[in-house]
Amino acid sequence: MELARTLRVALTALGIYDLAAFFLFDVRGYLLYAALPTAVALAAAYLAYRSAPATAVRRRYFFETKVIGGDTATAIDRLRARVEELERAGAGGEELLALKLALAKLLLDGGRLDEARRLVEGVGQAIDSARPGRHIVVMYRALRGELERGPAR
Repeated sequence: MELARTLRVALTALGIYDLAAFFLFDVRGYLLYAALPTAVALAAAYLAYRSAPATAVRRRYFFETKVIGGDTATAIDRLRARVEELERAGAGGEELLALKLALAKLLLDGGRLDEARRLVEGVGQAIDSARPGRHIVVMYRALRGELERGPAR
């Protein structure tokens, strides 16, 4: 992100120059020597920032689970039972997807990568066909990214 830092410093200096020019020049001088060059510099900086390949940083999503009371194994068992109950009842939708993602996150944190990967793949197929809400998609992307990188320890 060296380009971003350079642009930030340059635009800060340009802003300081604009402030000084506002007090030193008359209106015409300010427009010619400060406002117009600033507008051109801002447009050029924006284009440079957007077109640079170094700025094509992937968006990072975060998904965190906390087990309150009890331990992780108990939480995994309870979540698994609830997911199975919803699947047997035929109820699905976003609640089931969210529970599966939370279960996959706990499995991943517990070191059970294969089970977590299977759950996330199943949720991915459901997301492709069902088009759930944005919060489910964000949780899915975060978990998928964590599976690709490996669990953070």
